[in-house]
Formats: sequence, structure tokens, C-alpha cells
Amino acid sequence: MADTPYSEIRYNQVRQKSSHNSFQREEGIYDQMLYWRLRSLEFDLHNGKGLSPSLTGNWYIYHTYTVDEETSVDKLSDLMTILQGLDRAVPEHEITTIFLDLKDDFDDTHTPEQLDTLLLNSLGSGKILKPADVAPTNDLQAGVASGWPHLQSLRGKFVFVLTGGSLSDENSKLNYYVADGDDARARTCFIAPKIATKEDITAHSYVIFFNLETDQASTLAPEIFSAGFVSRAYVANSETVFDDMKADQVHHIATDKVNSAVDLWSRTDNAKGWPFEGIEITVSESQTEPGVVYGVAAASEDLWGDEDSFYFFYGNGGTADRTWITFISSPDSHVEDYAKGSLMARVSTDSDSAYFAVVRPGQDHGLRIQYRPKAGDKTKELEEPVATEHTVANDTLGFAKISISKSGKYAEGWGSVDGASWVFLGSYSFSDPLQLQGFGTSSHDKDEKVKFLFFQVQQPFAPSSRTAIGDDVSETEAFQGIYP
Repeated sequence: MADTPYSEIRYNQVRQKSSHNSFQREEGIYDQMLYWRLRSLEFDLHNGKGLSPSLTGNWYIYHTYTVDEETSVDKLSDLMTILQGLDRAVPEHEITTIFLDLKDDFDDTHTPEQLDTLLLNSLGSGKILKPADVAPTNDLQAGVASGWPHLQSLRGKFVFVLTGGSLSDENSKLNYYVADGDDARARTCFIAPKIATKEDITAHSYVIFFNLETDQASTLAPEIFSAGFVSRAYVANSETVFDDMKADQVHHIATDKVNSAVDLWSRTDNAKGWPFEGIEITVSESQTEPGVVYGVAAASEDLWGDEDSFYFFYGNGGTADRTWITFISSPDSHVEDYAKGSLMARVSTDSDSAYFAVVRPGQDHGLRIQYRPKAGDKTKELEEPVATEHTVANDTLGFAKISISKSGKYAEGWGSVDGASWVFLGSYSFSDPLQLQGFGTSSHDKDEKVKFLFFQVQQPFAPSSRTAIGDDVSETEAFQGIYP
């Protein structure tokens, strides 16, 4: 079968891995999207949260209060900040599908209109694929009969899909949101009800997404695909079930297994990191997602103490003023806590060289500044929380900025939640210019290789030199792209 050109591929012609309860996974939301290549995530929405402040026009994100309330993002508005950040890290990302699972009924302070307003004000109408974009009337099924939008036209956009029960009760949360279908086209989100039979697929003309349990997929997902609609199935946590979901033509395969380096079977991205697979079509293995990203991998000791051990991908910036902005993306699970991805400027490639870096540890620790004032000195660190309390987990953030000025001898470092609003982390004045600038990776275990990805937001020049710095550095790779 010949590959289908990218320009001809439609949204409903591809499958993708989707994270289940994305807010509870070991891997942060950014790393799920950037490092692990997911463009489909799910979040549970609640009107309130125990003794937490009441919200109007906003929703808490967690699973079950007191019993299972762990979350890496506190509120829907905080999730919107992260999605804005994805836009800055990868402006032309493939369309990202966000499933919002409604756990409570709408009420006077949590209305359909308020939900739409929050999404639209956060991202802008042009960044969201809405029901009105696929159909001229409330009959969305008729609207997509002539074809869903092409992926190429959806780059840089998001689509929001509400789940939470069936439509068997006219007063269901989903029916309430669309006014029993009368407001389906006017809403910002699509709805994806649970269904029980094949007849349910066409029972409501305003439904084109469906939410299935995995044991329903073999019966219902092929029918949904054949009808030209889109299915999600949950939860595929084994290789057998995940492969079955592929065979059953499920579009969004929800799983808890984000880290595909551990669960090798749990991926749909190709060798270039493009996040989808074709359903009854083939897609070129060279298909990529636009954007500038570098990967640096190594097994090494640490970037610490009076001598370093890491792999450096860099260029010579001379003594000109330079500002670098990147998102440092980590595996964020099954990795040494103090493995480090670094946006760095150094005086030399000597292992004891003076340097300044914004560092992202492998997991469970937030962004920090590390610097060595002069050759042979002990490394110093400065750490400030980047996110405010009760918003986004600090150890999931990776936006880093370094500015070099004063003939290359003065460095400042910042961190950010979204790549737009910055928190100052620290600065230092050096006696020699920090001319060597780029990206470093250390694994904190010479027997364990780790890879960090560096998504470019502002890049003064492209790195061109690669070198191992210090002892016990092996299995090195430095490349442009998601994978070598």
C-alpha cells in the first residue's frame, strides 16, 4: 500500500496513544506531550475540592477527593497555561485532543457558557477545533460525512471533548452541555458519551466522538470507524489489550503506560517522533512534526562538585550578548532523580571549567541554577519555585532562559511555567567570557544512559560541536530531532 501524503490525511484516519488520567501519571503533562509524543490526554473536572476555595467559572482537576486526589495540575485554568506553553515550545504541533471528564453536574457557578469562555479566552477561538468548524448545523454526523478536517489544517490547534456518562438520560451532563443537541454546533467542546449498542452510534446526530471501555472496543470501535466517527477506549495497560485496540480501529487508546522506553509496546509515534499511526492507510516513516528540537544522550557521572562528567552539544557564541530560551524535556520517570539536562554556557571544555546553567533534574526536583565561579571551584546552586502553590507541580516544568551579556562575563537564568512569564532564578559575574553555549546531559550513573530533549523557543545559533567532558562519559549522542 502506498503512503498517503500528509496533506491528504484526515483527523479520523489516524490512531494515537492517549494518556489516561494524565494529571496522575509519573510523567508531567509537558513531558507526556513533548518527550513521550502524546497528542491526546485526559483530565477529570470537579466543581469543588473539599476545603479548597470555591471556584466560579473554573474547575479543579483530580480523581477522587481524599482517597485519590494526587494531581500535577490543580485547576483547568492551570492546564490552559500548560497548553499555551506547548504552543510556544512547538507552535505547529499536531492537533492535541483534550478529553475533559465531567465528574459533577453543571450549576450556577459552573455553566456550559463559563466552560466555553475559559477555553476560548485562554487559547483563542482560532486555536480550537469546534463543532461549528465541522458542520453547518447541529447535525454533526452529516457534517463530517464529507470528511473531517485534514491534519495539516489542524496544526497548532486543540480539540476539547467532554466525557462523563451516557445520553440515555436527557438531563445527563453531556446532554445539558449541548441542550439535548440544540446547542451542539454553538458549543466549544464536542461530547463523547458512553454507548452500549451499535444502534447508539447514530441515535444522536450531534455526536461524533464516543467513549468506550476496552471490552466494548471489538464490537463497537470498528462500527464507529466505518461510520466516519471517532472513538476513545480505556484503559489499555497491557501489550495484548493495546494491540487489540489497534486491531479494533480505536482512535484514542487510553493507557497509564506513558513511558514507552519501559513499556516498548505502548507507542504510536514513528521513528521521527510523529505521534500518530494510520488506520487503513500508511504514513511515511519520515513524517515529522515541525519545530526545532535537539537531543543529547549519555551515560555519565554528575554535573557537580569541582569537576564535571557530561556530554555537551554546543557552539561558540563569542562575547556577544545572547539570550537562549528552550524547554528542557525529561523522561520524568524511571530515571535517576539527579540526571540533568542543562542549558549551559562555559568558559572551556575542561572538566573543571567555570560555567553557568539552568538545570532540569531527571525527576522529582524543580529547575535550578548551577554555576562554578572559576576553574576548580565547587559547584554552587540556586533554586526558586517557578510555579506558585496550588497551580502546576514545579518538578514538571522545563522552560529555561539564559542571558549572557557584558562581553560574555555576566549570566542570568530564569524559569517559566509557560515560556511567557518568567521567574528569576539567579545570576553571576565571571572573570572570563562564557563563550561555549549549548545543551548538556549527565545521567548521574555511568552505567545508565539518559536522553534529554531541548525544544527551541529562542536560539541565537545552532550547536555544531559535540564533546564528552570529564571522566566516565559513554554511549553519547547529540542530534537534531526527537530520536537519533
